[in-house]
Amino acid sequence: MIEIRSAYNSLRDMHLPYLINREEVQNYFTPVIEKRELLYKTSSKLIRAPGVKSRVNSDLNFIKKSILELLTSKKITDLVAQKDWKNKDN
Repeated sequence: MIEIRSAYNSLRDMHLPYLINREEVQNYFTPVIEKRELLYKTSSKLIRAPGVKSRVNSDLNFIKKSILELLTSKKITDLVAQKDWKNKDN
């Protein structure tokens, strides 16, 4: 899950106005990461092939972009609103 941590930390450093915890990001993206890892594992030749590093970086960029889309989506905005609402009730 290094990819998720890296992507999450990069986004956190951008000081996004949304509040989201790593667990929510991880729950959302774990299936995406697992599918991509499975693709790498199915071809051991790919691991040693030239350009793998650029593919890994491409995957990281995909994850970052997807997290940004998730953060700006209505689903996450609603989640944040619910958390704020619960905090006000306490």
